Amino acid sequence: MRFLPRFCAALLMMSLLCLVWIPVVSADVVTMKNGDHISGKVVAMADGKLTLETAYAGKLVIAWDQVANLVTDKPIKVKLADGSQAAGRAVAAGKNALALTGAEKSTSPLAQVSAINPPDRKKLRIKGQVNLGSDSRKGNTDKERLDADGRVVLRWDVIHRVRVGGELHREENKGKSTLENDLAYAEYNRFISEDWYAFGNLRYSRDPFKSLNHRYAFGAGMGYQVWQTEITNLSLELGPNYVMENSDLRGELDYVAARWALNFDCWLWPERIQLYHYHEIFSRVDAPDETFLTTRTGFNLPIAGGIAASLEYAWDYDNDPDPGKKQEDSRFLLKLGYHW
Repeated sequence: MRFLPRFCAALLMMSLLCLVWIPVVSADVVTMKNGDHISGKVVAMADGKLTLETAYAGKLVIAWDQVANLVTDKPIKVKLADGSQAAGRAVAAGKNALALTGAEKSTSPLAQVSAINPPDRKKLRIKGQVNLGSDSRKGNTDKERLDADGRVVLRWDVIHRVRVGGELHREENKGKSTLENDLAYAEYNRFISEDWYAFGNLRYSRDPFKSLNHRYAFGAGMGYQVWQTEITNLSLELGPNYVMENSDLRGELDYVAARWALNFDCWLWPERIQLYHYHEIFSRVDAPDETFLTTRTGFNLPIAGGIAASLEYAWDYDNDPDPGKKQEDSRFLLKLGYHW
């Protein structure tokens, strides 16, 4: 049993070595103005909200104007209100100040920090979603419905953005088609400043049950990016469009219209509930009372692994349809899709 003391000594030595080599678990620390300290991992700060990843509560969103100090264990990228940028590890500084240490040391008032870890706009970034809704009833009621839509947004080299998307809606009642309409669109944006951009757009739609065999619209104009963050996005667009349409009673018709569009989305609860709204309005230049528009408003509810549910209210309006056709079409949709 002489080996026991040696074995115990060796075991003790190995334990001490393990303690020495185990890496120190560190974390970023946010000091609030009320004196609270919150530890976690700084993800980003945008739109006045600091996102902190924690092991005990997931992602926390903290009002930036309530932060008194920030310390990080790894370098972060910081963008100031004047547009300048800096990078480094945040170290203890005076109250309401952010101090970075690294290749170039700097200290700035927290109020002048507009973003932390902003996205790299030079590389290609792709965001998109595909959604599907379906309803099938058999028996006394024989009805089938399919709603599908998708959208992809590409952004690269800071100045380029492309939006492509479409919708498809079908319904049959006792084997007879009762709904059939499609929408497709594409748009290119070229930013001429951080907020302003020029655009070119193309749109196609059809709705045989409203006697609209097809409607094409294409044009150009100027847009303004009001907000563009990981939490909130808002853009406004205005410009002329050339419209060509064909209906059963009026035949071929073409005219110039003024186009107004708005794109908005906002995370009400980051990665839990997202509100979105889109509308596009076309008003005939030589007859402003002839207007048609498309609106989509809803909530995205991420589930897991990119799978998300969506609840949407869609409203389409045409104040000058063919005789006998209604001006409005509306529907509520519950969809399941994949978002990336």
